[in-house]
Amino acid sequence: MTTAGTRRPFLTTKGIIAAVLVLAAAAVCVWLGFWQLDRLAERQARNAAVEEALDRSPLPLPGEGVALARSDPAVADHRPAEARGTFVPEGTLLMRGRFFQGRPGVHLVTPLRLEEGSLLLVNRGWVGAPDGVSAESVPPPPPGEQRVRGILQRLPVDAEGGRPLRAAADGAEYLTLRRLDLTAVRAELGEEVLPVYLQEIRAAPPDARPQPVPLQELDEGPHLMYAVQWFGFAAVFVVGLAVFVFLRWRRREQPRS
Repeated sequence: MTTAGTRRPFLTTKGIIAAVLVLAAAAVCVWLGFWQLDRLAERQARNAAVEEALDRSPLPLPGEGVALARSDPAVADHRPAEARGTFVPEGTLLMRGRFFQGRPGVHLVTPLRLEEGSLLLVNRGWVGAPDGVSAESVPPPPPGEQRVRGILQRLPVDAEGGRPLRAAADGAEYLTLRRLDLTAVRAELGEEVLPVYLQEIRAAPPDARPQPVPLQELDEGPHLMYAVQWFGFAAVFVVGLAVFVFLRWRRREQPRS
């Protein structure tokens, strides 16, 4: 028989181990919350840098833009630009797996021969492709000398653009890439290509082919929401442990009969 007034043990060995695991889980959640806040700060800094670049005066190509792209593509990234040259339609590439207003398609990327001889890739826009690879048709670029306005984007090097695939359209065969890749592009075209490409911006009716690709919206992403969620999980762990400890303490204070 247990003597009256004997108290139950406050925490068993299993209880202590469980409490340590709960606190460890809460600590991990807090760390993940701060990691998401760091990601948010990085995203905000990147957005600010992009907005600053977009607000600068257009770079001329050929001219200052070519020199800047060759010396430091990162500085030319997201800069407005105006290029003068002649399209090389036989060098057209397709970026597969691109969607526009919920429809699958591809982006048409055609080299522009600048007046001084360099090749600049131009993303002319989106056309439909039921399978996201084989375009329904590939509208040719306008002939003769052109002035093309848009935003410069840095061309990744060895960006793992996926297996190069060949797709047929209008009786011709085109190289398709999941992502533009400077190494793959230079190998395909067989000559030097500037390490940036131009995302063309132009006014166009809704039925235009190709359809200009809108600039990606600058947002802060889901990082703040994720941070709040992780902090919430940590709070649940801590509050749950506190309730558990409190109930154990209450039971300990109640003497056995």
